[in-house]
Amino acid sequence: MFNGDELPALTQDRLDLLAKMLPLYPKQARPLDLYESNFSSKWLLRVDTSFDTWWVAALFNWEEEARSFSIRFDSDGLKPDRRYRIYDFWNQRPLGIARGSITIPGVASHDCKVIAIRENRPHPWLLSTDYHLTQGGVELGQLSWDEESLTLSGVFIGRRAGNAVLTFTVPETYAIRAIDCPGAAHQVTEEGVRLELTGLGGEDRSFKLMFA
Repeated sequence: MFNGDELPALTQDRLDLLAKMLPLYPKQARPLDLYESNFSSKWLLRVDTSFDTWWVAALFNWEEEARSFSIRFDSDGLKPDRRYRIYDFWNQRPLGIARGSITIPGVASHDCKVIAIRENRPHPWLLSTDYHLTQGGVELGQLSWDEESLTLSGVFIGRRAGNAVLTFTVPETYAIRAIDCPGAAHQVTEEGVRLELTGLGGEDRSFKLMFA
């Protein structure tokens, strides 16, 4: 970590990286490979909110060569018989759906992967945000799905100035019909819908995604 460095000397990229860790989430991640090496390389954080529970894994490669990481879905509330959507936070891309375990190949030497693990749902739902490492743990105040109106609605808490991208998964049986979020841009992608909130300045933003 570099948050003990002299902040005025940090590059903008480093400051942006630090901002994604703030505010601090009140719960701690736990090591999955304790006592297996001098430095734990696999960490798992369970994120609990009023609207959902999901997991964020941090995979640190301390070695001089690229390596793979595996995580079994058998602890901290993860269920081996459930299907989970996997998302790569730093690269902002989906890694598919997994059951029982996941394997993340080719993590470069002295690199780190941050992976979101969310239960697969039969309706549109949040997949990730690029705003905070928890990907919704501190920046989403509310999220709900209404089956009758086929509407996904939520409140984004803009804790700092800048922009944010919210990525939603959309099953093939749904199609986006309209979006209600003033000042936001959206893009339909293979994984679903990306909603970009611009001009954040500490205020909350409500959003609705309506489907057919």
